This record gives sequence, structure tokens and C-alpha cells, in this order.
Amino acid sequence: MASRFQAVPLVASPSYSNSIAWSHDNLLAVASGHLVTILNPAVPCGPKGLITIPSAKPFPIGLIHRDDLLSPCMLPTCLSRDVRPCVRSISWSPLGFSPNAGCLLAVCTTEGVVKIYRSPFREMSSDWIQVMDVSEMLHTYFAKLKYGEPNFLSTVDQEKNGDYDYQPMEDIKILNKGKKQNLQDNHNPPLISAQQYASRSAMVSSIVVAWSPMIQSNSSRSCCSVLAIGSKSGNISFWRVHQPQCYSITQPSKPPVATLIKVLHAHSSWITSISWSKFSSDGSPQLLRNTFTNEAITITKF
Repeated sequence: MASRFQAVPLVASPSYSNSIAWSHDNLLAVASGHLVTILNPAVPCGPKGLITIPSAKPFPIGLIHRDDLLSPCMLPTCLSRDVRPCVRSISWSPLGFSPNAGCLLAVCTTEGVVKIYRSPFREMSSDWIQVMDVSEMLHTYFAKLKYGEPNFLSTVDQEKNGDYDYQPMEDIKILNKGKKQNLQDNHNPPLISAQQYASRSAMVSSIVVAWSPMIQSNSSRSCCSVLAIGSKSGNISFWRVHQPQCYSITQPSKPPVATLIKVLHAHSSWITSISWSKFSSDGSPQLLRNTFTNEAITITKF
């Protein structure tokens, strides 16, 4: 008797709970190892789309002394150094946010990097196209705020290295494809303490991504969706992406743009799970988040 199920070979087994996601345009994304495979459920053994995760360079958050690597706060950072990046979480946007009226795919890796991809409907390729690097924009945001620290120069800097002439953060321009302008080579990263490094690393290390349902503005006819990103520091950043006004599969179109609208500090532990739903009374979106330490579930009106 023939089986009702169809098997699809993968390069590796999915390692995380958020490794499989089904889109509204009937595509199935499966994260396994350093690859995300996009399948057509109607023809699972047919052509496939691929997203290959390259190794990412660490964010220039600062330098520490070699002796500080033995500090207790640096233990999670030292243990999290994987040989090869792996996909931790994936999430599909609502239908209609890709230039071809399809869905966008947000991918979060074990290196804490979040990028958004679209289907290669114009490139005629199996490799999906990156449209923006959200982690780079998030790092720039925290760097402009000096990572929330009262003094950008630590006591280690002042006592051992004197004052640094820092490159103004306003001179860093983030592009949709995740490229930034080169800084001058004569500006060295600051020397910071181990506590500062651990805190900054947790801020820019993302763990989970989740797209909200379609949100329609009351004042205009425009629609948008909000991408929620949870981090190791307990922060949840919210990025608004508007739905394109028109679609085309032949003419070049503007890439999607993400706007940071809010950073919510939920608690001091990891944000491991985020899901969205709509409130039944007025249809306003609600955020459901699950914490790691006490396994508490909290519902927050967005």
C-alpha cells in the first residue's frame, strides 16, 4: 500500500523548534543546518529554493583583554562560538509584502543575525535574494545610543588608553542589502570591560523572529506588518514593513524598507518564543511572548 506521506531529503535535521514554517502563498521553509530549503508542498521532490547562511563577522562592539575571557559573564559568549552558523528561527510575512505579491522570509541564525529574503522571481535562480540586514540596522541603533551606557568610554579606556577619537555614528549609512560605508582605518574599537562586552553582545544577539498579521491603518488605506525580534538581553525590537503599492515581476521595484518603531525590554532573560494574534473585541494586534527562565506567558497589547 502506497504511503500518504512524501519524504524530502535534507542536508541535516532541523535543530530548533522554529525551523519549519508554512507561508500564505503555499511554500514550506525548512531550516536545517546552514541552509533553508523552500519547498512547494504540491511537488515536494521538484525544484527547491535555497538560502545559504554565510559566516557573519562579529559586530564591532569593542575589545576586551585576554584575561577577561575567564570572567563568569563571558562564559555564554565563549561557549556559543559555533564552527558553522546554523538557522535558529524563521518566519513568513503575510501575503503581499514581496515585490511579486508573495511573502518575505525572515531568518535568524545562531550568530544572532537576522536577514530578510524574497523569492528569485526575476533572477531565475534557486538562491533566494537578500533584501535587508535587520541586525546591522539594530546594531547601528544601539551604537548611536551608546548601548544604553551612561559613559561611552569605560574606566578601562580612560585609565589605560586615554581618550579615543570615535567616528560619529551618523556617518554610518545602512543599506537594504546590509552593506555599510567603510569607517576610517585609523579608528580602533574601544577597549571595554567584560561586563560591557557581555551586555552589548546580548543586545545585538537575536534569537527568535515573528511577523505580525496584516495591520491596516485607520487614517489611510496603507497596510503594514510588524516584525518582532527577540534577543538574549530580553529586548524585543519591532520593525514596521509597509505593503508595496504595486507589484511587478518584470520591472525593477523598490526593495522593502524596515523602520524601527519600538524596543521593549521585557525582562533580563532570553526571549525564546514570540507569536502574534488579534484581539477579538476590536481586532487590534496582540503580542504573546514566552520567557525562558520562569516559562511565564505574558500578553501585551501592541
